[in-house]
Amino acid sequence: MKKNADNIILALFLEQNSRTVEKYIFMIEDKDIVRTQIIEEAAKIFGHFGYKKTSMEQIALALNKGKSSIYYYFTSKEAIFEAVIEKEVAFMRKKNHEAMAKASNVAEKFKAYIVSRMKGFEEMANMYQVLKNEYLSHITFINQIRKRYDHQEIENIRLILEEGVGSGEFNISNTELAAVAIATAIKGLEIPLFFSGEKVNVEHQLENLVHIVFNGILIRK
Repeated sequence: MKKNADNIILALFLEQNSRTVEKYIFMIEDKDIVRTQIIEEAAKIFGHFGYKKTSMEQIALALNKGKSSIYYYFTSKEAIFEAVIEKEVAFMRKKNHEAMAKASNVAEKFKAYIVSRMKGFEEMANMYQVLKNEYLSHITFINQIRKRYDHQEIENIRLILEEGVGSGEFNISNTELAAVAIATAIKGLEIPLFFSGEKVNVEHQLENLVHIVFNGILIRK
């Protein structure tokens, strides 16, 4: 009886205050829209000027807002930059999953992951700052992002290797160690592939890496 009474009271309250509820929902949705706009605009500015040279004033100006209004949505420039990085990583993760979903076996999935990851990385100007810019290495939250990304990278590769071992396609005694080695090799290709100033066939270079991972460097007799 008490439960039914509570439900009736709640229904009456919502009916009588429907406009207030609708207004509140609108405010929540509007806030999410503005947050997204700030992240998208800030991503462009960070990508162009870099983290250190970007200011809250620049971000506010690009959005035709006062600096104080930006602080309503984000407590600091660091908070905006971290949101930008999270958005870029989520986009890359989605692209990687889409590429792997097209593979017919684990070996193809492994190759699809590496190619998609490297091609996606080229588009992530802000993530590149985090991973490669030594001038940012002393900033605590930047190091936290680096460590979190490195851990996710190794875990992604380890899961693929585990799947390959389970299916009988891969023969790996220590998938954790193998994942660390492969992640390190992938990182080593980032600068020569994308930032050497020369045109490089990314997929061809990555195929060479995959070939070495699968077949090794020894001649089998």
